[in-house]
Amino acid sequence: MKTQNRFRLACLVSTALLTPGLALAQTAAPEPQAEASSTLDDIIVTAQKKQEALQNVPISVDVVGGETLDRLSLSNFDELSGKIPNFSVRKSGSTTLISIRGIGSGGDRGFEQSVGMFVDGVFAGRDQQFAVPFFDLQRVEVLKGPQSILFGKNTIAGAVNITTAGPTTEPRASLTAEYETEARERVLAGYVSGPLTETLRGRLAARVSRNDGYLFNTLTDRRERTSEDALIRASVEWEPSDTLRVNAKYEHGDVNRVGSPFQLISFGAYKNVLTAFDPRIEDKLDRQSSSGRFLNDAEEIQSDNFALEVHKELGDFVLTAVTGYSSFDTRQTNDADGTSIPLIAYKQSEEFRQFSQELRLESPIGDRFDYTLGAFYQRGTYFTDPRLDVDGSLLSLPKVASQRTFDQTSTIWSAFAEGKWHLNDAFTVVGGLATPVRTSRPSSKTRS
Repeated sequence: MKTQNRFRLACLVSTALLTPGLALAQTAAPEPQAEASSTLDDIIVTAQKKQEALQNVPISVDVVGGETLDRLSLSNFDELSGKIPNFSVRKSGSTTLISIRGIGSGGDRGFEQSVGMFVDGVFAGRDQQFAVPFFDLQRVEVLKGPQSILFGKNTIAGAVNITTAGPTTEPRASLTAEYETEARERVLAGYVSGPLTETLRGRLAARVSRNDGYLFNTLTDRRERTSEDALIRASVEWEPSDTLRVNAKYEHGDVNRVGSPFQLISFGAYKNVLTAFDPRIEDKLDRQSSSGRFLNDAEEIQSDNFALEVHKELGDFVLTAVTGYSSFDTRQTNDADGTSIPLIAYKQSEEFRQFSQELRLESPIGDRFDYTLGAFYQRGTYFTDPRLDVDGSLLSLPKVASQRTFDQTSTIWSAFAEGKWHLNDAFTVVGGLATPVRTSRPSSKTRS
């Protein structure tokens, strides 16, 4: 296990600090949206598509607030999974596998996860949609067990509900710098937030990082795996009246990784062959790798996400509309044999586009019965073209190449309803029904 030593400097700029007497502090003051109390009544979640106290949610939910994420420097799901029981995130090649209570998906990048991911109410079923490290969050909720009534398909294992930090009513700003000594990781992140007019508030957050890697590739004579990540998010909140609130957010992310994160430590009968191509490589754990002769390991991901949420009070009822758009483009190259021998090369590109629209009507909370009615529509397209090249000339075999293209368009319609019968102060019966309809037009071709 790789041990990290991280140094951090944080500077919080508030209204009082926006004066000539600027000061630095070792720790930032708590954000207004961060958890202010450890009691369940004070922890507000949206695990059932509406704001309510965690104490009143009749499902298993683990909540990590934005202040905790920031204090522990948790910037991705790998790090977060170590803080939540029965929640596992692991890497399989370039694919992220998420499981809850041991239930998850396989490693095929063409399929969506069995653990549904939702960011500001928008479904993110593919791990490439959240490949950029997350930051500036209000909270992360891990819902354990099937959530198909309110959250729809691909939630048989559970769901992860992420809420990003929104605009504040008072001017606030923060700047954080971090340095990790082992992989030489540098991180710079910050935000500015506050009112723009009497009814309009805004927030702009950005994060950039660079990692020099913790392995040394003796074949390419460089450190690996290096990475450069950038994320920018802009959000506005408009509240023209007590009965109408509109939230809009746009986010763009870039990920660039070069090199392999793996080291081969057992050569077996192939030691003489491997050292013939790279005399400096040794079969021991010394953080030295030897790959990339056939093709450099590299991965590029560009993602865009947009969410628009409108809340309108209709008397005692609340109508909510959530519009979402998500896209990513990836390019990946890989020296698939992972050795100094020019043997196997792998290439793949992906294009993904998704539009979704959800409508929900919430009844007033009654003494005996209340309910939620809703409808959901989603249309998505996905294209990928993996290619595998095998150079068998070293083994007196012919060269072999295989390329497959996969193109899919899918459309989902769904209506759902959930009701709660409050038998008394201690017991509530919850029932629901969802009627999903999905159409899919896949197309696949293979060339050798």
